[in-house]
Amino acid sequence: MKHILLVDDDAELLNSLSRYLKAKGYETRAAAAAREALKILERQNIDLVLLDLTLQGLSGLDLLKKIRQAEPAAAVIVLTGNVDIATAVAAIKAGAHDYITKPFGHEQLLLAIEKALGGRELAKQVTGLKQQLKAAEAEPSFLGKSRAAKTLLNQVKTVAPTDLAVIIEGESGTGKELLARLVHLLSLRHEGPFLAIDGGALPENLVESELFGYERGAFTGAEKSKHGLFETAYRGTLFLDEIGNLSLGIQSKLLRVLETRTVRHLGGKKDIPVDVRLVAASNRPLAQAMAQGAFRSDLFYRLNQFTLNVPSLRERPEDINLLTLHFLKTANKELKKSVAEISPEAINLLRRYPWPGNVRELKHVITRACLLSANQISPEHLPEEITKGAPSPAPKGHNGAGALKKSREEAEKKLIAAALRKTGGNKRKSAVLLGIHRSVLYYKLKKYGLDQ
Repeated sequence: MKHILLVDDDAELLNSLSRYLKAKGYETRAAAAAREALKILERQNIDLVLLDLTLQGLSGLDLLKKIRQAEPAAAVIVLTGNVDIATAVAAIKAGAHDYITKPFGHEQLLLAIEKALGGRELAKQVTGLKQQLKAAEAEPSFLGKSRAAKTLLNQVKTVAPTDLAVIIEGESGTGKELLARLVHLLSLRHEGPFLAIDGGALPENLVESELFGYERGAFTGAEKSKHGLFETAYRGTLFLDEIGNLSLGIQSKLLRVLETRTVRHLGGKKDIPVDVRLVAASNRPLAQAMAQGAFRSDLFYRLNQFTLNVPSLRERPEDINLLTLHFLKTANKELKKSVAEISPEAINLLRRYPWPGNVRELKHVITRACLLSANQISPEHLPEEITKGAPSPAPKGHNGAGALKKSREEAEKKLIAAALRKTGGNKRKSAVLLGIHRSVLYYKLKKYGLDQ
């Protein structure tokens, strides 16, 4: 059933239209003022708005602009007794779908409503097809032809159209964020935003302000209020990567948001309604973290509505050929090169390597090899650890995972330093170049001693 919001200061007209539209199978809500209309839009999904332009207080055109911001997907039909072409043009430019002058017949209005809703549905179908195409393009970058890959894809297609919370578990570098994006693209929320935050990349105070937002003066440096990701991801998907790294305090606040469907800014006093689907990821089983007391059991059971387990690359070596060709195509495009192929000897080396960094490591290896190669990737274009065989086992008492983390951090530090050099030290431009938020960059600059 479609929901229609009627906005007019004529009580008799509101009652008449409401009765007529309910008889035609529509659910209606009525508002006599702009503020009342905006409150309804905050609380309920609205498919179409019938808006009178001659409201008292806030003008109809100003309210129309606010409606387009609050509910971009809703169709708007403007009603007015002022037969002014300039006003009609202004309303259409501001986002109205149609324009009807008073007095009007019920049949004329019904035809306009059906036309507006039909155009809205067509636009949604076109958007949906575009999103499916994007999803199809995204699949090869972490999936493949193996049984494990096909099973995972079928699970994604099963859970994506629902509104269930999803936990994605898998080793680092297996493509958990990409999988979360695919869940979003195939969901009913695909028209909404997809936002991500790494629970392990930011200190606790930054994670809290990023997730929940804050009011002006909430802490030193809070010069103006800021919406959190739960608000910004309205009617979309919020991806919490490495959720197991969140402190127990943040976990408690996160649980409250999920249970009440509201969020409160740091330093704020009011609860703000939120509408978001949560997808969380962890590179270690959350059940294990819960057993160790590092993850709240109530939050785990609230999140654990559906779990996707991403296999490591060494568990599906038959997908290496497909992924290699995909990454080679991507690298050629990014580097503006035309490397045609990869030699059988190089492919054999790639298939024998255990890939501790998984798909992410494979992508970096192929990008580097494409950069070094003229027309064919050969063994000499591959890193030494691949050409010499599997990495040596870690010495007794040596933390192999820690060594890998240290290696990644060194590479990240060099990348950030290179971005700063390229932008002449401009942090804003460096963050854009690196594809990360400025707050993340500031944190990493301090972490690596590059903030000077």
